[in-house]
Amino acid sequence: MRTLNELNTRDSFSTKVSFSNSYKLLIGALALVFVAGMASPAFALVLDDFASGNIDINLDGVVDGDTETDIADPATNTIGGIRNVTVTYHEGAFFLMANSNPVADRISYSSGDETRGDYKITLDKGGAGLGGIDFTLGGAGNTIEVEMLTADLTSMLSVIVMDTLGNSATLEKNLLGSGQTVLFPYASFVQDGGNTFDVDFENIDSIMVLLKGVKSGDYSINLIGIPQTRIGGTVGSMSTATLLVAGAQDNMGLWSLALVGAVAAGAAITYKLKSNKTKQ
Repeated sequence: MRTLNELNTRDSFSTKVSFSNSYKLLIGALALVFVAGMASPAFALVLDDFASGNIDINLDGVVDGDTETDIADPATNTIGGIRNVTVTYHEGAFFLMANSNPVADRISYSSGDETRGDYKITLDKGGAGLGGIDFTLGGAGNTIEVEMLTADLTSMLSVIVMDTLGNSATLEKNLLGSGQTVLFPYASFVQDGGNTFDVDFENIDSIMVLLKGVKSGDYSINLIGIPQTRIGGTVGSMSTATLLVAGAQDNMGLWSLALVGAVAAGAAITYKLKSNKTKQ
């Protein structure tokens, strides 16, 4: 017959082994989440993924400068919840089109034969302003990214940002064709209007994406966002109510996965410890 001391020694050893195995499970789960994060193209903030909010414009322009505007409200995955799209006619005898139907997750533009126009997306909560969104996300973001599914050569794509004080800046890029990701680093933006102060990327009130088309041009955009530039630590103001309202909740997938993994592993440890205690 085993002594009481032998029983206690065995139970203590069993608990230590169980805890050790559970600890390894926790470390393994967190390592898996970390590797998944390294392998995934993370976005610190999605500005618009065109998943909702339809746009339907068909403009038959006559005079240079003729415009037509359509508003998607609500647009759930759009910062500020509203997408404003304007088409401007410049020359030609046929139509200019902007449409987010029937293909979801993108916005498409088309210019009729020998017809030229501009296409502009404005994200400013329908004119109310974004209220000062931190586009730097505490250091996690320093570039705006526009993903083009289709684009004609020599077209020009611009991003214009304005802060809560009314300072604005622009960066224009020459499109190189279809299937390209166009990057707009904050450090390369050029100040507009000779303002004394630089744009404050920590307090952005509106953002516009302007596509200057060519004759017979065809284009489509499927994402405007701020890619994450570092892994680990806190992703800026991502947890604040401001970014959640703006739509950053759609970018929390990896962090939620990490939390779920940690909680699950913790639950396994607790269950094993309690099971061992019950057997004593």
